[in-house]
Amino acid sequence: MQKKAVKDNAKKSKILSAAANCFMADINLKLVRAIDAKHYDANIAQVDFAKMKDFLPKDESLTKPFFESVKFAYKKVIGINAFSNNKESIGFNFFPKHWLSLAYELALAYPEFLFVVLNFQKNAVQFRADELKNLRVFVNNDSIASLVSLSSRILLTTSLVSFFWSDTSTATKE
Repeated sequence: MQKKAVKDNAKKSKILSAAANCFMADINLKLVRAIDAKHYDANIAQVDFAKMKDFLPKDESLTKPFFESVKFAYKKVIGINAFSNNKESIGFNFFPKHWLSLAYELALAYPEFLFVVLNFQKNAVQFRADELKNLRVFVNNDSIASLVSLSSRILLTTSLVSFFWSDTSTATKE
């Protein structure tokens, strides 16, 4: 029943259909190819995607003080993006209050990990998560460079929860 509803919703829009069948990276590459297919086809094999992260802008002005404010030695940092909307329009995203509940439950279950709920300044929904030492809210400004800085710690990304990596040598120890 649910799969049928997803298929019906996906048919309503070519964009949703493409998103349902492809990873976002695949969609982006298809858009790049649409600009100049001949050039793309001749050169795509030469691109080393492992080095792409070296060319992204980074800004530690938000992330450095954020992680320095954490007063315990965490094993890993797990980022939770409550505002990912790539599946929301077809019914696969939680409400923000459920994301915060999930983060809270995970923080209770795994006290050795730092859980970071991602947010942004101009969002009408702002979270408070100051009850647990291992649950924090990272509020980004308008800079993509701050997000790149934060995401440079990514170990694994899923469509619902992003896992950020940090070894305990960078953690502030009490």
